[in-house]
Amino acid sequence: MYNSSSELIKNELSNDLLQPIYNIFEDATIVFTELIDKEQDIFRGSYFGEFKGRLINYIIKRFFDVDRIPKSFPFEVNAIGMAFGQKRTELKRGNLLLTLGRAQNPNMLPGFSQYKKEYSLGNSTIGKQLKLYEDKNEIKVGDVPYYGIITYNLRNDKLDFLNIVIPDSEYRNVIDYIPITQKLRLVRKEYLNNDDTYERVLGRENIKKDIIDSIKKYEQEMR
Repeated sequence: MYNSSSELIKNELSNDLLQPIYNIFEDATIVFTELIDKEQDIFRGSYFGEFKGRLINYIIKRFFDVDRIPKSFPFEVNAIGMAFGQKRTELKRGNLLLTLGRAQNPNMLPGFSQYKKEYSLGNSTIGKQLKLYEDKNEIKVGDVPYYGIITYNLRNDKLDFLNIVIPDSEYRNVIDYIPITQKLRLVRKEYLNNDDTYERVLGRENIKKDIIDSIKKYEQEMR
């Protein structure tokens, strides 16, 4: 267990772990802007402004789908069911749990929800937070994971900021945050991999095609 969020950041969120997260959000933004620029016949109309926020959120979630995530991605990724058929993306690594959420500013929390408040209980400064959970009809004790949120927003259709914020145990304030910036693109040569670059380009094209096909199918059904 860690005694502070700074200790958590130092030990569990190295640049090598943050870089793949940046890559996904960069690719999602590229897909978003290319769809808007090149498919203007589809993405137009006076109500599109209301749809843009949902579109970027959907694209990001598609990049985190199990069938899309890179094999070398350093987090375990799960899609957790929610009300009304919605799903949220969760990333796990060691004693750390991350979810996704749009925020107005880099040092702000996303909108409140009950699961965020419950997850935030693990960020208590008490040294030994424990939880009970049932496994094969046996009650076991385990560490409550520390909780963070990957927050982001776009400005002028470009990624404005990308952070991991650590909420306090009451989900009222940000007690620390980690900027995920463009400098993570400047990786050491031994980490450069042409196969990874090809997979990223192919992944962007596949997701664009999926979205366009889905929209066209919806338009046909509504006629």
